[in-house]
Amino acid sequence: DRGTLPVLPKYADFLADPVYLNKMALQQTVYRDGPECITAGAFGTELCDVVDEYSPESNEAAVLEMAQSAAGGLRRRNAGPGEKPGSTKQAQIVCIIRHGKTEHNKLGLFTGWEDVPLAAEGAAEAMEAGRLLAMYGVEFDVVYASWLSRSISTAWLVLEQLDALWLPIVKSWRLNERMYGALTSLSKRMIRTKYGEEQFKLWRRGYATRPPPVSSFSPNYPGNDDRYVTYVTDVRNSVRETMIRSIEAGRLE
Repeated sequence: DRGTLPVLPKYADFLADPVYLNKMALQQTVYRDGPECITAGAFGTELCDVVDEYSPESNEAAVLEMAQSAAGGLRRRNAGPGEKPGSTKQAQIVCIIRHGKTEHNKLGLFTGWEDVPLAAEGAAEAMEAGRLLAMYGVEFDVVYASWLSRSISTAWLVLEQLDALWLPIVKSWRLNERMYGALTSLSKRMIRTKYGEEQFKLWRRGYATRPPPVSSFSPNYPGNDDRYVTYVTDVRNSVRETMIRSIEAGRLE
């Protein structure tokens, strides 16, 4: 049913809190006419099955399929209020593009909220995605990105190919990758070998199973990153972590 909310991607837990995504979709539904959600434009290893490796050929085919679907051209529909019968309107889409490959992707490391940049291959992938979208005449009204530089850089590179760098980019920490806690920067192969396939999958994809918590003294702890300390205002404070940090600093933190 094209009148329903966009279907969440299979790995929505990786992208953001699915409840929050549903809320965002509900708020924006009034601005759309029969939205469709395209999730094929995935780059890197993170969105592949855990037993698969990155395949440039498969990703190229996925991006091409996405672009062809998105650029279906003008379609006939029933005239809306104030419109002439038989009028046409460009199909409305939500295009989800995974960021380009990073060095962590190439090494098979848990990335999470670690702010690693794009690898050279990742930049090339993003530009190729932009060229394909431009080839099929896809245009955007607004862009959403996480607070991670690999996401923002991918958005810039895609928009550059579309000659649309002027478009507004709305950034939200809720679009960050899944927070992997103490697993951040560790080898996925090592964790799978040490803890087994079942536990590995639960930590990597499980909705109900959280990864091991990271120490509040670790550089991977969000409370040690100015962007989250200063600008995240919609989450509750941890009383336990506040006490630990206050004792260490000798004042209320």
